[in-house]
Amino acid sequence: MQSTKQPLNNTSTQQSSDNHIRNRILLVIVIFAVTGLLIFLQANTRKSRVDTTGTYDDPGSGETVSNPKDKAPEYVGSLSDMPLYLGFSKLLDYGITQDQLDGIKVAFSKYPELQDANSAREVSIFVDTITGQEVDAEAPTQSISFSVNINRQKKMFATVSYSGLSNVQLYLRNDYKSDVVFDSGPIGTTEVNEFNDIGD
Repeated sequence: MQSTKQPLNNTSTQQSSDNHIRNRILLVIVIFAVTGLLIFLQANTRKSRVDTTGTYDDPGSGETVSNPKDKAPEYVGSLSDMPLYLGFSKLLDYGITQDQLDGIKVAFSKYPELQDANSAREVSIFVDTITGQEVDAEAPTQSISFSVNINRQKKMFATVSYSGLSNVQLYLRNDYKSDVVFDSGPIGTTEVNEFNDIGD
């Protein structure tokens, strides 16, 4: 009789050991799942919050925005009714004139999400996405395309058609394959001059 009790005792000890190991594995899995969930939630919370104070290194343009707490934001004193434009000077390297650059800024300022004076109004170009077509002196218009980040939250694809020295037209899409969701209409010398008068 003792020999039959002993295998049962070994079996119950082994089952107890297996349950203990299973419980530890389950505990480790739960800890990893909870940690992963917390990291995911924290990352999404950071993305949805736009901090307009302190120093911000813009990932698209590589520029640094400095808005110390209790001090006037960086754009105050320049063109307070215009958004902050990051990475736009890089467009000059692709054959855009200064007047056309100002026209592009005017075009972006017409985008509805950049007209709310109570929100952080900022447009940042992902400078590594800028692509211009080869300049053809005989073509009536040229175009340049790039990705932008609007108000640090909304990524869009921009195409600018330009001609002459100051004529531009901006088209925004949710991505490079989608339909146009915003068309600035033609921006010319008149709009650029008004823009330059605001800055003086």
